[in-house]
Amino acid sequence: MHKTPWLIGALAAALTSTPIAATAASVLAAPPTATPAAAPAAPPSWWIGFQEPALDKLQAVAQASAGLWSATQQAELATAYVTLRVQNLRLHNAAELRESTRHERALRGAASPTRETAQQLAALDERAGVADRAVIAFTQQRDAALRRLLQLTPADPAAAKAALAEALDNRELPNFAREVPQRLPASVLLSRADVAEAERNLAAHSSMSLLLSGWIAPASQPAPLALPGQDEGMDDTLQQAGREVSWSLRQLIDSSRKAAADAQRLEARRLELLATERRVQAGDADPSDLLDAHQRFLAEADAMAQAQGQLALAWIALHAQAPGSISALAARTR
Repeated sequence: MHKTPWLIGALAAALTSTPIAATAASVLAAPPTATPAAAPAAPPSWWIGFQEPALDKLQAVAQASAGLWSATQQAELATAYVTLRVQNLRLHNAAELRESTRHERALRGAASPTRETAQQLAALDERAGVADRAVIAFTQQRDAALRRLLQLTPADPAAAKAALAEALDNRELPNFAREVPQRLPASVLLSRADVAEAERNLAAHSSMSLLLSGWIAPASQPAPLALPGQDEGMDDTLQQAGREVSWSLRQLIDSSRKAAADAQRLEARRLELLATERRVQAGDADPSDLLDAHQRFLAEADAMAQAQGQLALAWIALHAQAPGSISALAARTR
């Protein structure tokens, strides 16, 4: 067997050089009609946990656009931002997977025609077709998130586009820099609008005040839907709020475990890829074997990106259910 110095770094560089759909680039490249003022600086808030300056800038521009920028609106923008980042990473993975598959097909197609070779080529054609469809789907999802973010930031289009370009250049997975809690203080319910309204009603009709103690544990099943327009007392409001926050906490914990498991599988694929590279360099494996290992790594990288995205969205959902929860966690770490 021929000895081939096929380096993973060179392989990755070759495969990522192929152009992909450029809708996002064409949108962001539109020149501004005037030189706008700099976007106002966003005050430190819960999304700082993502440690992404582009998200900070977009939140600041959106706040300047809307004036009153509610927790629900903050969560909507953060959700669109995470979707943009994750689908952009998955798009690049899918494009690289497609090119790797094409390279492998070219190598295997040059071999003597046998029944085994024909089966391999058919499998590679199917894999390339799946990658083609993934590139189209991820492009559409990324660009839909991009358009939504531009809609949320009309006050300063130039600053928004600069922040979005920065986000699209980021190749790291989004990560919220907080330890996932196993329980939450019940006092976080006081940050919810429904509980705050119930507390105001209580104060208006009595001399009592609301004091919450204890902890909220993760739920084992989803919270029942609250019926709109239903007249609920304080106890009913607190119970429903507690169930909803408890279920969000369960989803956060489960998403964290899934992301951790996927990270372990990705590391195993990385080690497999390195081992295959050494075998190719020693002449004990074909370059097509390295491409096959590279494709398995990319498939696992896509699963990891999806899991990390779900974890980031679970953090946002927890904030949406209890806006004071992340601030409470940050206070406990100081």
